[in-house]
Amino acid sequence: MPTSSLSNLSRHHQRRSRADEPFLPDRDHAPAQVVKTKKLLQGRGLPIEVVDTILDFAEYWPVVSTITRYASEKTARSTYETGNSAHLLYSRTNPLPGEFKPEPTARDGAGEGSTTGQFIGHYQTRGQYPVRKIVFKTVSRDQGWTSNEGRGTYKGSWSWFEVHAERPKSIEAITSADPGPLVDAELITETRASDYYNPSWKRVSATKKGVTDENRSLTSNPEEKITWELQRNVHAGQDWKTHWVVWKHDGPDSGPVDESTGAGTGADLVRCLKPGDRINLVARAQFPGWQNCVRSAEIHVYYAI
Repeated sequence: MPTSSLSNLSRHHQRRSRADEPFLPDRDHAPAQVVKTKKLLQGRGLPIEVVDTILDFAEYWPVVSTITRYASEKTARSTYETGNSAHLLYSRTNPLPGEFKPEPTARDGAGEGSTTGQFIGHYQTRGQYPVRKIVFKTVSRDQGWTSNEGRGTYKGSWSWFEVHAERPKSIEAITSADPGPLVDAELITETRASDYYNPSWKRVSATKKGVTDENRSLTSNPEEKITWELQRNVHAGQDWKTHWVVWKHDGPDSGPVDESTGAGTGADLVRCLKPGDRINLVARAQFPGWQNCVRSAEIHVYYAI
C-alpha cells in the first residue's frame, strides 16, 4: 500500500512542531492530498472519527492562500479629508470553500431560499467550526516619526491592521462578477467602516461584551463585534517590519492587544466563519500625522474536510 501520504503527514507534524515561525502551506495541503491521506488511514482499519482526530492533531488541513503585493506600496494616511481616521482595504480573500447556503429570510419561509446551496470548490467541510486556523503575514511600517512616548515599541501606536469578514446574502453574490481578491487597494471614505462596501454582502459578527482595546473598534451594539484588531506597527519605526499572527478556532478570543508583540487575538472570528465568507484586511491610521505604509500581506486560511 502506498505510504507517501502518511510520510507527508508525519513530516508535516515534525516540521510544525519544530518551527518557531508559522508553518506555511505546500502542495501537501491540497484538498485532494488530504482526502488521499484520509483514505489511506481508513484503509488501515481506522474509523473516520479517529482519522479526523489524527488530522486535527497534526493540523493537516487544506489551505487557501491570498498573497497581496501591488506594484508600489500603499499607504493609509490619517488626514483632515479622511476625518483623521484612515481605512484602506488592502487585501480580500476569495469566498471560503465548502457548501454555501443562504440564510433564510422571512420571505423565504421554508422555500427554496433556505434549502438551495452552492458548492465552492469540490469538497464538503466538516465540523462545527470548518475554519480551523488563519495565518496572517504583514510587511509594513508607520510614518517613522512621533512626538509621543513609546518610540520603538507597540505602545501608543495608532497605525495598525484590522480584520473583518463578509457573508454573501445570496448565491448570486458569489457567482456574479469577481467577488474575490482586489485588483488594487481601496480607500474606504466613510469614517466608520461598517456596511460601507457591497449591499449583496453583510458583515460577519460575533457576540462580544464590551469594546476592543482603546476603543479602536466600537460598534453600535456593544455585544456585537464586527471588527478584530490584528497587528499594530512599531511606533515610529523607520524600517519595514514583518509580523506573523496566527488565530486558531480553539485559541484565545479577542481581547487587549499584546503590548510586547502588538498582536491581537481572534478565535471568536475564526469560529464564526462559514463556506462562502470572505476575509478583508484593512490598513488603519488614526489621528493627525499617522500613516500605515504597507508593502505586502498574506492570508492563509486552513479548513477541515
